[in-house]
Amino acid sequence: FSRAMSGAFAPRNELPRSPRPSDRVPVSESSPSTLEKVLHEKEARRAAEEEQRLKQLHDARVEHFGYRKRLLASAKGEYLDTALVLDWSAGAVELGKTFVHARNRRSSRAQTADAAAGEEDVPEPAMSLGELRQQWLEATCLLRSNLDTVEAFEQARTTVRNSLGFLDTLGAIAALNSGQLQGGTGTIFQELLKDLARCGVSGMMVDNLGDQGADVSFDDAARASALASALACRDRWALLLRQAHDVRCIVRIKLQDANDLKAAQYALECCSTCFQEISAHAKARGISLYTMAQVLEGDEE
Repeated sequence: FSRAMSGAFAPRNELPRSPRPSDRVPVSESSPSTLEKVLHEKEARRAAEEEQRLKQLHDARVEHFGYRKRLLASAKGEYLDTALVLDWSAGAVELGKTFVHARNRRSSRAQTADAAAGEEDVPEPAMSLGELRQQWLEATCLLRSNLDTVEAFEQARTTVRNSLGFLDTLGAIAALNSGQLQGGTGTIFQELLKDLARCGVSGMMVDNLGDQGADVSFDDAARASALASALACRDRWALLLRQAHDVRCIVRIKLQDANDLKAAQYALECCSTCFQEISAHAKARGISLYTMAQVLEGDEE
């Protein structure tokens, strides 16, 4: 009997009782859920970031065109200010106006090889005619050459291409000798300027020339150069001297140190892209490159 009674009063497993309607917390149908709040905050942050990005882009554009206006206003002067060229080029990069467009980017060595073989890979135009006109204005401002004849135009194209190759070569030599060469490309270029002065080239603004100012040939300067020997490039030092002289003569930047070379690099890349685009537009129109350059000088569409 006791066992039967104890079993009768044993606790039973019961399902939890559902709350009565009076126990439930009222929820307003208009109250946003947690997920909706998170999405709303995320969207607000995205909108604020986009607004900030557009403001920065606007400010960068205004600043860049200010530098560009100053650059073009300097076209009649003898030299362009290095800092101005660097500020202008930095703004162009920031705005995405890269000097070498993706479809037109070809190394100076590849361009030189094509030119030597009498061939030239001409891509489709990457700029509109209006954009090309703007870059032509910049290119003619950056170059010393008067591009008013076919010969002058073609000579400028060749010199720009070769000058970019020269700067590539200086960079490669500096990289190979980074352990023993302080100052990199700037040091090499300054030594080239000194040798140009020794060779009697006028306009060399160099220090510590000493009494070695007698006119000598480029080959003699190469044989006498201690730096050329240390860098194991005496056999091409005379060529580097000629190319250094060409760079000085093609860009309207006073070249003395690595910072000036950086500005020259940007200037030459701008001009190289411009010449490549002229080639592309000329091919599309079936006219010569020089005729296309003349089109850029006018209002023809």
